Amino acid sequence: MEAEIKNIKEAMFSTAGFRNFVKALLYGIALAASIVLTEYLVENYVKAIIEYKAYLIAIEVLAFGYLIVENLAWGMYKRFKVAVGRGVAAVIRIVTRISGYAVIIASLTSVFNTNPSAALTVGSFAGLVVGFAFQAVLGNAIAGIFLAVSRPFAIGDRIAVKGIKGVVQDIGIMHTIIDTGEDIVLVPSSIIVKEIITKKKRIKEEPKEANE
Repeated sequence: MEAEIKNIKEAMFSTAGFRNFVKALLYGIALAASIVLTEYLVENYVKAIIEYKAYLIAIEVLAFGYLIVENLAWGMYKRFKVAVGRGVAAVIRIVTRISGYAVIIASLTSVFNTNPSAALTVGSFAGLVVGFAFQAVLGNAIAGIFLAVSRPFAIGDRIAVKGIKGVVQDIGIMHTIIDTGEDIVLVPSSIIVKEIITKKKRIKEEPKEANE
């Protein structure tokens, strides 16, 4: 557990995925400059296509938005792969993509609709979807950190949680591994935090008296 927390701290300050984040930033700047330039040219020099201005901006948002989202998603994947493993990092990458595309959809809605409430509605719905998608991952991570701090049990303890009885083999950020004697069970950290935990007492051996 302590090793995983250390890996997460190192991941947050590592240079893994840094190139992808820089690319995403540059694409964002390019998108803003492209929109400003399109607005300026259409309004002052090519007024004949002014009715198609929204479509031009939409194409720019889609093209640059895709590049921004993909670079952010891969940057997050590379940053967290070492800390929490490929599986969790892949989930974070998917959630980042969903969030990014939700922002793009909301932006397109505002481009084609002069009513800001429409974009707000789409953005709220997209945020709700992202929240549900990210709930399991974030909930497990927070619960794992809580277990690391509170330490209700340790490796080697015999516990029972949600009908599962066995010896704790490992305590991770996302799961606690329990050996039941027949199977190896991975219990999500969020479930352990919510459930009642029964821990068997360790019998302390009394020190033998020295022979006189």
